[in-house]
Amino acid sequence: MPSKPNIVNRMVKTIPIIGGTVLLMIMVCIAVISISSTSLGTSPSDHETTLSKNAKRVAKYAKIYYDKKGDYPKMISDFNEYDETTIPDDIKIYSNMLLTNTSLTYIYCGQNAAQIVYLGGNSHEVKQITALGTAATTEICPKTF
Repeated sequence: MPSKPNIVNRMVKTIPIIGGTVLLMIMVCIAVISISSTSLGTSPSDHETTLSKNAKRVAKYAKIYYDKKGDYPKMISDFNEYDETTIPDDIKIYSNMLLTNTSLTYIYCGQNAAQIVYLGGNSHEVKQITALGTAATTEICPKTF
């Protein structure tokens, strides 16, 4: 049976190793959390705020187009017909029916009607619709060609 001073001696040598390892693990966890939180970028509410602002910007361009042509753009490329209606590159907008919480979808609904749609809300599953002209504000209109 080992003597008490031998056991105490081992414990005194072991405790700093264990304590140092635990401290190192805590520091690594803190570093990983801080790196992952900064790499995630903006919070979902920030994304939604940006999408909402961008939807209003696109609505403004669509209204200018409407004032010039008497109808809303049928396709996104139609926005490029006038300098003052060209959508800036910082706005992600698509004309397909794929709805996301990271970009806008432009839908031409027919004569005098269009929508700008994205997914928002806490679950990112709520359709946020900016209606133009006679388009519905509660339901996505079927895409017409």
